[in-house]
Amino acid sequence: MGLETKHFYEFGGFRLEASRRVLLHENEPVALPPKILDTLVVLVSRHGELVEKDDLMKAVWPDTFVEEANLTVNVSILRKTLENGEPGRAFIETVPKRGYRFIAPVRMAEEQPGQQKLDVPKARHWYRWAAVGAASLLLIAAAILMVRTLGIGSPSATKAATAASIHTLAVLPFENFSGDATQDYVVDGLTEALVTDLAQIHSLSVISRTSVMHYKGTQQTVPEIGKELHADGLIEGAVVLWGDRVRVTAQLIDARTDKHLWARAFEGSRAQIFDIQNQAARAIAKEVQAQLSPEEKLRLSPSYMPAADAYESYLRGRYLLAQRTPASAREAAQQFERATKIDPRYAQAYAGLADAYVVLLSFDADPSSSNVASKAKQAAEQALRLDDSVGHAHTALAHLKLMYDWDFAGAEQEYKRGIALNPSDATAHHWYGVMLMFTGRNQEAEPELKDAIKLDPASLVIPSALGLDYLDTGRLDEASEQARQVLALDPHYANAHYLLGAVYEARKQFADAVAEYQKYLDSAGRNSDTLARLAAAYAMDGKRAEARKLLAELEHPPKEMNVPPTDVALVYAALGERDRAIAALLRGFQKKCTGMTLLQTDPAFNSLRDDPRFQDILRRIGFPSIAGNRAQG
Repeated sequence: MGLETKHFYEFGGFRLEASRRVLLHENEPVALPPKILDTLVVLVSRHGELVEKDDLMKAVWPDTFVEEANLTVNVSILRKTLENGEPGRAFIETVPKRGYRFIAPVRMAEEQPGQQKLDVPKARHWYRWAAVGAASLLLIAAAILMVRTLGIGSPSATKAATAASIHTLAVLPFENFSGDATQDYVVDGLTEALVTDLAQIHSLSVISRTSVMHYKGTQQTVPEIGKELHADGLIEGAVVLWGDRVRVTAQLIDARTDKHLWARAFEGSRAQIFDIQNQAARAIAKEVQAQLSPEEKLRLSPSYMPAADAYESYLRGRYLLAQRTPASAREAAQQFERATKIDPRYAQAYAGLADAYVVLLSFDADPSSSNVASKAKQAAEQALRLDDSVGHAHTALAHLKLMYDWDFAGAEQEYKRGIALNPSDATAHHWYGVMLMFTGRNQEAEPELKDAIKLDPASLVIPSALGLDYLDTGRLDEASEQARQVLALDPHYANAHYLLGAVYEARKQFADAVAEYQKYLDSAGRNSDTLARLAAAYAMDGKRAEARKLLAELEHPPKEMNVPPTDVALVYAALGERDRAIAALLRGFQKKCTGMTLLQTDPAFNSLRDDPRFQDILRRIGFPSIAGNRAQG
């Protein structure tokens, strides 16, 4: 059976011109991939007849072997295209196990004089969802069909039991099937929002977005990814945007067996993206049979929906912030600020603004001289005034209270609240663990840092922090092993070289410490901290001339280098010049330098600990009293 190419057909507001391979709806062209259009031509040309599957496949794919799934996908897309064009009308009937029949009334039509082949424009109405990115939609539909044929969504007890056994979940980066890279921010933003929603569930451990983003575009198998992330289940998905419509497809896979357990598509207008993302989160939680508290159920079904434009800006801000550069953080702050102006009641936008400012602060060697910290605190507090359940706003506020207010009790309260609301937030566990280290509560810090590593297994900074915790308590072999494990993953990772240098310092292997701190400088660049640590190591190794040369650079730095007084103080302490070291620390106290939070536990200041002036500074900062400090080394 060949393809009919001579006739013109009209049905349900459509005109099919087989010779030109053009489908029109109300005289406007509808774009379809060639094989889908060929399928339509065969069915329409034999309208009213049963077309057997084998005959249809031979006509559409002559001399080519294809799976029956391809045909099923073609018919599915045709139904969506035609039936959305004429609501309530059926066009294609499925005859189980046999084939398909085109059942809508069809009228043979004449060629319109003077008509030429049309260029197909972009679709302007939502029912022409196949007009933009139809080939991408075909891929999604094929994926859904494939997993359904494997039994996804089956109500069998086996599958239910398998889904219920998933306790650690990773949401892999969703694919952008729109064919438009400018929409990546929507896709990545939706992925992060989905992670954030699921991370609120106490009965699930959800892997951090920073770890899963390593698998964007990967060719690794599901079991390989699951093993690396220590995840029982993976969520894969894709997003298609066409016109003002959006379609999100998600599927749940057992990472241990590579078995597809469930798939579902969520569709709506672009203005409904926020609700679509929430629907997906609720569906996934239901599928893995997560135990939800009443509060978690409320957070997964928010009564407040932000303005559509505000949510778009929020997604763009999250996309930019994830790039973690000073420029992208500034742009992210602008997007979050725009979202708050569009919708002043949007708590998450204020929380995003606080996060952006906190990231900006991390790039500033001496942020005490700027008002960024004040802006960050105002944004976090406004987020919580609007909605006290925004976990990452509590975490941002905790960080600001710790580093800029020296409010240790207030910071701890906010960290605990952030973790209670968002138990899978690796950043919250990490920062809280660091705060516990700063205040000498190392036994409490260790489990927090280990939890953070489980939630963000690809992180390098968190295992380095755990190594510092081991260093604090004199577990030098374990601290060294942590550093070496990180360096095995990235030989140039600066924090690991710093950790290894500190281990050598504690062992009084000062020449080795100098070598590691030089690697720290080479990896992190010539900044205040790298110069100070290397200078102090030189001093302890007896190379005082080299130490003073670097100290001179710190005391008379180039314009682009910010030097907090704490860095100068640690070099003077290593040189044994106690009065100058104390004087520098007093300047740091007056300027409220963030480095002062390290004072109680940093071994660089061990030589000053018996000085009453040093103890007075600790008291004035407000450190809680502890039984002991870092290992004296």
